[in-house]
Amino acid sequence: MAFQCDAESGVQFLSRCGANLSLKGIDTVIFETGPELNDVIEITGDPSCGKTLLVTKFLVKCVLPKEWGKFHIGGLNVGAILMDTDHHFHLLKLVNLMELHLMKCRTHSEDVEDNKTVLDSATAEKIIKESLRKLIILKCYDSAQYQITLHSLERLLSVNRYVSLLVLDSITAYYWQDVAQGGVRKMDLYVKKMLQTIKKCLMEYKLVLMYTKQTYFQSTKSSTDVHDDKTTPTYRIHLQQCQGQLNNNLFYAQISGQGKTKCILYKIDNSGITWNP
Repeated sequence: MAFQCDAESGVQFLSRCGANLSLKGIDTVIFETGPELNDVIEITGDPSCGKTLLVTKFLVKCVLPKEWGKFHIGGLNVGAILMDTDHHFHLLKLVNLMELHLMKCRTHSEDVEDNKTVLDSATAEKIIKESLRKLIILKCYDSAQYQITLHSLERLLSVNRYVSLLVLDSITAYYWQDVAQGGVRKMDLYVKKMLQTIKKCLMEYKLVLMYTKQTYFQSTKSSTDVHDDKTTPTYRIHLQQCQGQLNNNLFYAQISGQGKTKCILYKIDNSGITWNP
């Protein structure tokens, strides 16, 4: 189902003219200089490889502030929208990762002793509550609700000008429902059509679009008609478990984008994803 999003209200016009905040620095290991607004980021991988956890890591960086009083927090202080369709995302995990991040924060003071000052629990709780105000979570439970939610993004963005990241976890959750209703069967083309619908609704808003999907979700034979500069991912992040390891928490990420490809090892533990570049 495709929606037309041609009308523009006065509120939308003001929102479109407003400057979105940058996502540069969201993860300097994965993105050397980006991502830029309007980039499309694809995250693929098998189950339990950390796709949703990686999204959660990005959300933590987004919503936390850059500074808080005399403390350097290191966040981006921007808003984000998460469309949760697979229901693997846990708000408690997000809060736990925010707490772990805040425990490492220090003051700006050059004094060695003062620099050891850490955030107290009351201040950390206040920062987390304020930061969560910048996160909008939209839960979808079937294909119809998913499409309606996509259609409502224009209105949502027009009144939340601080949003710079839209995450779909995952973009393919209702593929089989759509196929049963006579939708596109070819997997690559299905993703392209979904991205076209989203891009059409977001054409007046500059933000980064990020989505997850399973590794298997691709057509047996990719054809050139699927290529589209507006929907082709700027970055592709493929997550995979290392084979032949004695421990099962060692993985690697293959990142492709900007004409470069690199692989990075990472671990998954209670502190989330830890890079081993």
